[in-house]
Amino acid sequence: MNVVRAYYVLNMKMILKEKLPFIWSTLLPIIFLIANGQAVTDVMHLNFFWSFIIMSSYVFGVGLHAVRLREQGLLKTYFSINQSRTQFFVANILTQITFAFFSVLTLNLVATVIYKLNFFLSMFYSMILIVMALPIAFLSINLTMIKKSTFNTVNTVVTIIFFISLMLINMTGVFNYLNPLLYTSKLLAIGTHIDILIYVFSSIVFILSGLFCIKKYEVNSIMRR
Repeated sequence: MNVVRAYYVLNMKMILKEKLPFIWSTLLPIIFLIANGQAVTDVMHLNFFWSFIIMSSYVFGVGLHAVRLREQGLLKTYFSINQSRTQFFVANILTQITFAFFSVLTLNLVATVIYKLNFFLSMFYSMILIVMALPIAFLSINLTMIKKSTFNTVNTVVTIIFFISLMLINMTGVFNYLNPLLYTSKLLAIGTHIDILIYVFSSIVFILSGLFCIKKYEVNSIMRR
């Protein structure tokens, strides 16, 4: 547990030093929220912005973060202290849960001030979404299995996908059916037995695939060997 805590503290210090995660995961959705303000009349209208923040935190902060540290050769220091890959990823996930919490907190405060929404209700639903979307953090660990791409390449592709998904917020059509943010935002609307079964099955698959990738995670840079 002490190792997880040490990794967690180190990760939080790294986040506080870097401005890009805040700009991308917090400031950008707030800008889009204000730009699409005419559509915000209810707390549940924020779920798309919550899903952007949460998915960004999990994908960039867990999967891509692990790829970046490996390709920069920083993991030798990490694992010279402790060899447990599980503790390393647990700390990363806890870090991103914390970051996602403060990001949605900021967005909810802005929405409350500007659109007079119920702050406590928005925090309640956004916290539920953070928990329900947790399997995505495990799914993102699959990115560490990519053998032929550098971190910059993978990061660029994922960034483009996220940005386009956010741009499609108010659009309808066939392209939006492929929008990952749309499916994540709909987790709060799960109600039927079929929806629950699909969610449970998908979550199990995501988590198991993530655990498998953790076991296979390579500490040494793939591109430098």
